[in-house]
Amino acid sequence: MKRLYCDNVAFAYEDVGSGSQPFLFVHGWACNHNFFAPQIEYFSRFHRVIAADLCGHGASDAPQRQYTVPEFADDLAWLCGKLGVERAVLVGHSMGGVIAQQLAATHPELSAAVCLIDSVVFPSDAFIAQLELLGDQLAGAAYIQTLQLAAGALFIETDDPVRKAHVLAEMSKTSQHVAVPAFRNHLLDYDASRVARACRVPIAYIAASNLMADLGQFKQLCPQLVTAQTIGSGHFSLLEVPEQVNAMLEGFVKISLPQDRGHAASAFRDGSSLKPGTNVSNTVLGVIGDTPAVRLRSLVTREMADVVVKLEYYNPTGSYKDRMALAMIEGAEARGSLRPGMRVVEYTGGSTGSSLALVCAIKGYRFVPVSSDGFAKEKLQTMRIFGADLRIISSKNGQLTPELFRTMIDTARKLSDQPETYYTDQFNNTDAIRGYMEIGNELLDQAGPEIAAFCGGVGTAGMLMGVSRALKARGCRARIVALEPASSPVLTLGKGGPHRVEGIGVGFRPPHLEDSDFDEARTIDEQEARAVARRLAKDEGIFAGTSSAMNVVAALQLAAELGPGKTVATVAVDSGFKYLAGDLYQL
Repeated sequence: MKRLYCDNVAFAYEDVGSGSQPFLFVHGWACNHNFFAPQIEYFSRFHRVIAADLCGHGASDAPQRQYTVPEFADDLAWLCGKLGVERAVLVGHSMGGVIAQQLAATHPELSAAVCLIDSVVFPSDAFIAQLELLGDQLAGAAYIQTLQLAAGALFIETDDPVRKAHVLAEMSKTSQHVAVPAFRNHLLDYDASRVARACRVPIAYIAASNLMADLGQFKQLCPQLVTAQTIGSGHFSLLEVPEQVNAMLEGFVKISLPQDRGHAASAFRDGSSLKPGTNVSNTVLGVIGDTPAVRLRSLVTREMADVVVKLEYYNPTGSYKDRMALAMIEGAEARGSLRPGMRVVEYTGGSTGSSLALVCAIKGYRFVPVSSDGFAKEKLQTMRIFGADLRIISSKNGQLTPELFRTMIDTARKLSDQPETYYTDQFNNTDAIRGYMEIGNELLDQAGPEIAAFCGGVGTAGMLMGVSRALKARGCRARIVALEPASSPVLTLGKGGPHRVEGIGVGFRPPHLEDSDFDEARTIDEQEARAVARRLAKDEGIFAGTSSAMNVVAALQLAAELGPGKTVATVAVDSGFKYLAGDLYQL
């Protein structure tokens, strides 16, 4: 192992592999970096991997000092600074997960994402009472016997007995003056709530067979939390079932860090990799997201707030739906719900279908979208070009009605009942919300943290909910405004109706829409939106569709209400090129 010295104290670590996205593995209480050996070997093929022995553990020195979560995190921050590590995926097992989250909260420049593996987080009162008793026993003369009994109880019957004996022997090497204060601090004295609120990056929790965390409370404090659970292992799942843990970590990185998809994550799929420092994606999926944002100039006045529009038509299919499609497909892959040889089914107005068709084409899945002739011909043709087996439901005079949507949904559900079929079910699939959260994170990076309001049209409500949760997770208190066509006022008046705004106003309240995640619902006149769409193209150079123009109409209303010195943000969801065959841009 390599060593670095801080105030004459040696810190031992491994630094292996290379790649665009570094990983930092943080071992658990009374353990050492070798407990992550399977993960170090696996991820170092495509990533730079740092795995340290915490102070007092393994090959690092064990001086008389404070052994607390903040101290451990500061040690790791110092080490990362010495090694030039930034924006790493922080992976911690047991106590290491708590340390990783502390590091992300107090040194945000070092963290791109955090994963806790079977860490004790928000334990019950009964569990705390047991831990207090155990802490007292560990401080006594029977330290080794108590440690081995406590750690031994974390295994299950199917765990390898030889590995169990090795784990207990390694843990017993930890000095009592290190283990006891570290135990008490991370389990009994540590304020996990404060740190959870402060953590802004994507977070995952991988549980073992016996859950050791209150994930409901964790989710309330960290809305971005995603969870998984291993099968057939106890607390040391990283050693017992490394293939499960590695797959879950890989899936978490792919759905949480879009910028990594074109580099290391793509290499996992096709066995290839790019040299560090290159800026070329292995597939078109790697360029989804990171879209530009512009400030309106001609449509606003000095008496209005700034209006920032995020140009989602820079995504590969010209739509923000690319984010959702990729998140739903890769989320299903990570869970094992979608496997090679299966087909994918969804009902769609065309943009979701085009995005899913693209993702499925790249990944090799058959795709069967259910759509209607009431949607733009360009969208229907795009799905066919990407190889989709398109099923068409006839509309009445091109009108988008609640009845039409119900028929499309019923048709998709019947198709999903067939064998070897995965139904993405965009209206109920929470992966969709996670896919859209990056819009909120990118807006904060582009427009600054003081966004006063965000507005967006409601179809599935995935985008509005994703952006809202991302803004809240990073401390932004923007007013969130849901939009719908005035002729289909489900959210405002409780009744649907016909309209011609594609992608929103589905005639029912979508399941994703949570009252706690938006502040107000407004109706927007469709004809006004059509007029603004043409003005956006002519005066601002923003070429988009009617639903994007509805977003801008509402943003202009909010800007007039808020006045100068504030910022309103919204999204141009897709490109005007998708609507040239209709009457929106007929001159």
